[in-house]
Amino acid sequence: MRTLFAVAPVFLFSLGEFSSVSAFLLRGKEKGGGTSRREVSRSSLEMKYTKENPLKVIIAGGGIGGLTLANALKSKGVEYTLYERTKEYREFGGPIQIQSNALAALEAINSDLATEVMNDGTKTGNRINGLKNPFTNKWIAKFDTGSPAVNRGLPLTRVVDRPLLQGSLLKYTEGKGIKLGVEVEDYELLEDGRVKVMLSDGTTDEGDILVGADGIWSKVRAKMTGEMVDDAKPGFGSATYSGYTVYTGVCKHRPRDCNEVAYKVYLACNQYFVCSDVGRGRIQWYAFVAQDPDLKLKTDVRPYLLERYSNWCAEVTDIVSATEEDNIQQRDLWDRPPKVSGWSRGPVTVLGDAAHPMMPNLGQGGCQAIEDAYKLAVAASNVKVPAQIWWELQKYGVERLLRSAVVQGVSRAASDILIGETIRLLLTNEIVGTVAGTFMSAVYLPLVFNFLYQNVLSPEDQAAVLERLVERDVYNKERTAWEYRTVIEADKALVEKEGKWSELDQEAKNAIDNVIAAFQSDNLKQVEGVGGSA
Repeated sequence: MRTLFAVAPVFLFSLGEFSSVSAFLLRGKEKGGGTSRREVSRSSLEMKYTKENPLKVIIAGGGIGGLTLANALKSKGVEYTLYERTKEYREFGGPIQIQSNALAALEAINSDLATEVMNDGTKTGNRINGLKNPFTNKWIAKFDTGSPAVNRGLPLTRVVDRPLLQGSLLKYTEGKGIKLGVEVEDYELLEDGRVKVMLSDGTTDEGDILVGADGIWSKVRAKMTGEMVDDAKPGFGSATYSGYTVYTGVCKHRPRDCNEVAYKVYLACNQYFVCSDVGRGRIQWYAFVAQDPDLKLKTDVRPYLLERYSNWCAEVTDIVSATEEDNIQQRDLWDRPPKVSGWSRGPVTVLGDAAHPMMPNLGQGGCQAIEDAYKLAVAASNVKVPAQIWWELQKYGVERLLRSAVVQGVSRAASDILIGETIRLLLTNEIVGTVAGTFMSAVYLPLVFNFLYQNVLSPEDQAAVLERLVERDVYNKERTAWEYRTVIEADKALVEKEGKWSELDQEAKNAIDNVIAAFQSDNLKQVEGVGGSA
């Protein structure tokens, strides 16, 4: 049921929201406080935005989604002010996967920004990815993220260090409209239809649109949905615990298959382990463990994980062993079902984790936030008079709801299926494992990535992006085709290398067994000699 929890009500919602533009004029008090649309004067609704009197957007939160929105609004010539509680951006946070769909959105927002991000990243879209049995180290299924990207003219997926990504996003705003060390604490809707925000430094600001880009525990979302702002913390309102905590780390390690393989997931009952090449000789990993929330180890994490994975393959234990204890962090994973009643209330809307927090299994959390930012900037640029704000924000929410809901559902289902005994057959029964693996490789995973790598840009931006990608050397057709062919060649090379590695591993095992046998034989002779002397 979890795979469909997001989708069922979407179509009814879409029909209901689009049935009549005039419906919003008859609304009473907006949930979350403020003035109804029918109380707003006709003159204020019909006032036109100009250079002297521009539309102003207030962004609450300066994470990936908020900074991307700032860049997108800047590219559209829309005025904005972004408030971020952090006083300065520091080098904090591990690498983040920026997949092809998100890179295309960045390319549409600012091609120079996209180029910088991609140059800073490590390309993973031209290598093998897949699911493995942690006990036998055999592949369950392999998947290709290059083909669906190339088929739609999208850049190949990269992994980028979060500080570098944030630095690039901040750089291309040129610092305009960015207010650090100040947080949006609350807001109210004004009589003229605008929105007033209360800030953490005791001051206020006013704008025409407020965007909550303040994460899963968003204060803007809490106020908008009628939940207490003070309850914007783990466990409040509609947030649900995923059933998993995750230990994550980055280490210096170079697996022997790193030239051919980028991303691996080791599946087991009530737990799974994910690792990815993130460049510069580093591996980023995630150890997901099914347990109750708020449970913290009283001992070091690394010994605990090594004991937990003692019967798993060396690929996993080698990575954990190579990680410094101080580089391991833990967090409980929360999400919430899609908000089918809408992402907006009057001039207030949300994006990213504030709208659709999701499990990290597809690596699409930040990517969907980037798509949100692109779409929301397009919506804001379409607003010419205040009366259009509600309609454009509703269109934005409906367009983004179905897509993000499917991603949420698939991400959650990927974890849920491992809780219980369902996965055991796949790992222990060779026939079941072969059939399931073939289905995932040939049908399910291609469907997932073809859905993820849809080109969500407007027709105008699609044409402009494709033209730039073809013209620029790094994206010309021959180069892109060559990059994709390496996925196929990498698979062939990996199969050949795995055969050789298997032979070498067996030879090493035989040599060790011979040494042990010889040692045991010598000890036995010594014992027998002692016995004979006695």
